[in-house]
Amino acid sequence: MSDYTEHYQLHQWQPQDKFLRTDFNQDLQKIDTALDSLAEGVSRKAEQSELDEVRALATQSRFTKLKEINITEYLTSFEIDLSDVDWTKWDKVHLDCMAYDMPQSRLYINSSEGFFLFQTNTDFSQREAYSPRITMFPGFRADRFVSLQSYNGTMIYPTGILFLEFHKIVFKGGFPWPGNQFVLWGEM
Repeated sequence: MSDYTEHYQLHQWQPQDKFLRTDFNQDLQKIDTALDSLAEGVSRKAEQSELDEVRALATQSRFTKLKEINITEYLTSFEIDLSDVDWTKWDKVHLDCMAYDMPQSRLYINSSEGFFLFQTNTDFSQREAYSPRITMFPGFRADRFVSLQSYNGTMIYPTGILFLEFHKIVFKGGFPWPGNQFVLWGEM
């Protein structure tokens, strides 16, 4: 018997060759070893892939900064534009404010004659301190009524306005002064 396969050197019998059980056993042992090695490699790749996925999830924050607004001048009016927020991507959307001498303000949805949300208090006037977060609850749906939790923990719902109609928050009364910072976060 003079012929063998190219890669694993398995027997290739010719018509005149006699079959020996030891030849079959050798070939089967080579096949078993190659399959075992292949399975082990596939398993390692699958485990590494799963590990990579877990690492990616572990390092991914559930918060994404949607926008940051830094006030650099004295304002007579102030709005936070929300028209570019895709409410379907977020369970919650948070508004943080780094207050720096911000006087008392009233907050409205969409216009200063729109739906009144609440009035900030003098806590906002503390220098260089984060005011309590305002949290909105779209729940991955733009067709829900706007509901939110105000800075003092009060839940406001329903407003009669859908998130898909919610385009801006308007500050009326006191306005942010230079040094104030607003950050809008999306939370998954």
